[in-house]
Amino acid sequence: MFLERGPSATTAEVAARAGVSEGSIFKRWKTKEALFFACMAPIPIADMGWIAKLPSRVGTRTIRENLEEIALEIVALFRLIMPSILMAQSVGEHHRRLGDFDTSPPIVSRKKLAAYLDAERKLGRLRAIDVDVMSRTILGSLFSFVHLEVSLAGQDPAPIAAETFVRGLVEILVSGAVPEGAPTKPKRR
Repeated sequence: MFLERGPSATTAEVAARAGVSEGSIFKRWKTKEALFFACMAPIPIADMGWIAKLPSRVGTRTIRENLEEIALEIVALFRLIMPSILMAQSVGEHHRRLGDFDTSPPIVSRKKLAAYLDAERKLGRLRAIDVDVMSRTILGSLFSFVHLEVSLAGQDPAPIAAETFVRGLVEILVSGAVPEGAPTKPKRR
């Protein structure tokens, strides 16, 4: 209900949607504000299944296959949590809520993905790159993709499927954008 109507949704509407009495809501949450922020809370790290799978992916399949699968799982998670992130940001509480964690989920995500990339690098499956930059690039690109998808809600005149975006992103990261042997200096016009 809060995702549809924001903070203006009433507790009666929330209770009706949940199929419970309004009184039962106030037994658990003392105020409407407490209920709202409980609904908008960041997802616990334990619920980020893609992170738990990272160690078992090291050295398996191809880097491209692993990164595409990881990225699609992250897109699915971002699609799930993006509405609540946007809602919490709209009332200025998102950063405060991230402070409820010892280490905020975005930082844990970045570090765990960087650790996976570093393990692949140590196996010689990635060249000597800054794995933190690559981790930030992946997560930032996927966050931006989902943010625009949710924010534009069908208004994008040329939307692309998540699978297409992920394949393109991974291709750029794995192969690079500049062909080998390309001139390093611009051509004169």
